[in-house]
Amino acid sequence: MQLILKNINLIQDARIRLNGLTVIAGENDSGKSTVGKLLFSIIKAFSQYDKSLSEDKIINIQEQIENIYRQVRKTFRFEDNPGLKEIFFPTNFFQSIRKIIEFTAAPYQADEIKTIFDKKSQLLESATPLSEEHHNVTNIQQDIEILSERVLKLLADDTVGERIRPVLNRILASEFNNELIPKHSEERQAHIALSEGDNAILALTIDTHGVQHLEISDPLLFNDASFIETPIILQLYDLINTAHALPGDSFGLKGSHTRLPYHLADLISKLKNAQYVSDSLMDGDEPLFAALQNTHALMRGGFNFDDSDKDFIFRRGYGQEQSMNIKPVNTASGIKAFGIIQLLIHAGMLNTKSLLIVDEPETHLHPAWQVEYARLMIMLVQQGIPVLLTSHSPYIIQALKVAGEAEGLGAKMNYYLAECEPDGFARMHDVSDDLNRIFVKLSAPMQELVWQQ
Repeated sequence: MQLILKNINLIQDARIRLNGLTVIAGENDSGKSTVGKLLFSIIKAFSQYDKSLSEDKIINIQEQIENIYRQVRKTFRFEDNPGLKEIFFPTNFFQSIRKIIEFTAAPYQADEIKTIFDKKSQLLESATPLSEEHHNVTNIQQDIEILSERVLKLLADDTVGERIRPVLNRILASEFNNELIPKHSEERQAHIALSEGDNAILALTIDTHGVQHLEISDPLLFNDASFIETPIILQLYDLINTAHALPGDSFGLKGSHTRLPYHLADLISKLKNAQYVSDSLMDGDEPLFAALQNTHALMRGGFNFDDSDKDFIFRRGYGQEQSMNIKPVNTASGIKAFGIIQLLIHAGMLNTKSLLIVDEPETHLHPAWQVEYARLMIMLVQQGIPVLLTSHSPYIIQALKVAGEAEGLGAKMNYYLAECEPDGFARMHDVSDDLNRIFVKLSAPMQELVWQQ
């Protein structure tokens, strides 16, 4: 999958591949975090929007379906026409339509709806009616055609894009505070696109008033995303919970608004779900078992959510007999950084359909633990978990390269260098074949300092 960005925040243009591990390196204030926040916002909007039709439209469709079924039941003997009852039974009939309407690729909806109704009409033509009710077949066919036209009109008037748009606007407002358009740019629109090969997935245009154009051509490959910005979040649960800022109606997806960025509320809500960990995760055959074991060994313990205390607890073990419970505020930031990954695994939030976005993890890690964190990321990618990581640390980038190549992941690793240019914009350069550009850029300040001596 490829993400294309134009005129967004500091970014003039960027083309970012997402097919395993994607690393964006660069100095501070070069647009690295913008990429992750945009992807997070889009993916969450698609997973959070209200997929159900409005109640009045549902009732109207159901009433017409029930009327058709009554006519079918009156006109045909089900015993003489196998499959007829199952196909026209109101619940089955409605669900077959609803599944198509909730599909995200609008251009295909109309064709699939037509196919469903055509098959029902063909089934009626081949069925044998009761002799005295033969004249009803034409009436039923006409009612099926009328319902088909009404459903197609519904698709035209109530597209998935229109239902996603308000949710995406609210998440973008939460993440960017309505400051996506570069203030120094003459162009007053931002453009975002996702594609796979030559096939478009979505395209959207944003201005200062929000999303103005949203075209969906195919479903997203991701059904969720998690954005890790800081390990300090583990000690902020009580504060966030008290502020009623966890995801849901109170967060603002359906009206109200909070100043807390959505990615923080989303993450802490997921971490809390680790209390419902499945026993299968502790099975040696579980794909992420090795990652869990390595994390526990490095931390010499693990985090969990204490429901009675309404807070996260780090349980440090000292041998078989002794252990102690420690509040997150009294644990090292590095331990919390690994603890977040451990909790996400326990909560079942890391999988092949969920994008993990990690923003500058080195900020809270000693160089030795940066190497271990890189190895952990590679272990996740090995299990098919897509990862987008931003960094300004030569240690973690080099460790990712070495560990990834050792595991044969070269084809699934993409590196980009974000650079600010004289015009005030940042551009993302694909340096997957020349990582020296990253190392030269990030080591320049230290070299300048040394040469000044």
